[in-house]
Amino acid sequence: MDRVDQLRAARNSPHVTFAEYTKLRAKSDELILVFEGKQCPMAYIGWLQHRIVANSSLAGQIIARGKKNVLALRDIIKGNCQTSNDKNLYFVDKDYDSTPTASSFLDVYVTQGYSVENELIKWPILDSFMRAYFDIADGEDQEGLLSAKQNFESLFQSYINEAKQLHQIVYICRTKKITCYPGDSIFSFLHVDWLNGKVQRSYQTLDELFQLLKIKEVDFPAVVSEMQAEVSFHELEPRMDWRGKFHFSLIRGFLVYLKDARTTGSLPFKRAAKVNSDPSVPNLMGILASLCERPPCLASFFDLYVLKHTDSESLLPQ
Repeated sequence: MDRVDQLRAARNSPHVTFAEYTKLRAKSDELILVFEGKQCPMAYIGWLQHRIVANSSLAGQIIARGKKNVLALRDIIKGNCQTSNDKNLYFVDKDYDSTPTASSFLDVYVTQGYSVENELIKWPILDSFMRAYFDIADGEDQEGLLSAKQNFESLFQSYINEAKQLHQIVYICRTKKITCYPGDSIFSFLHVDWLNGKVQRSYQTLDELFQLLKIKEVDFPAVVSEMQAEVSFHELEPRMDWRGKFHFSLIRGFLVYLKDARTTGSLPFKRAAKVNSDPSVPNLMGILASLCERPPCLASFFDLYVLKHTDSESLLPQ
């Protein structure tokens, strides 16, 4: 491990995060929200904003830099006599882990699908984004949206078919503790024909895919063996239970394609128009989350926590 890696590991240590936490906690005894990464608040704060405001109880938030660090930070806080009773809520992705489950802890929210991103892989959300920012104004524009919907449905099904092997291997590596580096972008593994809604693999063999995932060659036989024996992966629901970052990179790319088509008047649109929100911006997750209903389980999770700490239903937003 070189010096840069050592510094990065030190910064990501839950003990370093605990030091940040104690500084924030010293300023207030109200609620602190703890997230995995910097993208998470974009969705969660928007979904919970009116509940947080209604309770006037937010002291701040912490980015713990990873699921393991969120849970490790919670252990440190709970194990410290001075902080064990602090009011905190922790938010983690389900991933492919068996624990924690949604009911493991009253103060830990676990996504109902693989990750927060999986909540956003729905056509009505993309439709709302385009209606809000793509100057949808007449009948021809409505026809463009209908064509875009058909394109998306074809694209997503083609993606599911072509990416199944990739998702299965990532699943195996995660559940069998085999090291791999999938990254966030599906475009490291697939080529996309946006106009025709088709997806094609950018690799030819399993060995090439293993190399793209940076799986050690010594682990190749184990992965192949697991692929032949694996049953539980096939029980997963692709949209909600497969790796969400891959899904999200696909819909970001799709919206960027549609943005370019809109600004040039290309198919599926028939006229050019200015687009008022660029889907390539880092805060796309927050924008899309603002256009969809919060997960019901998230609202219930927050309300149960408030009830526990107030013993009063009068503080719960209706």
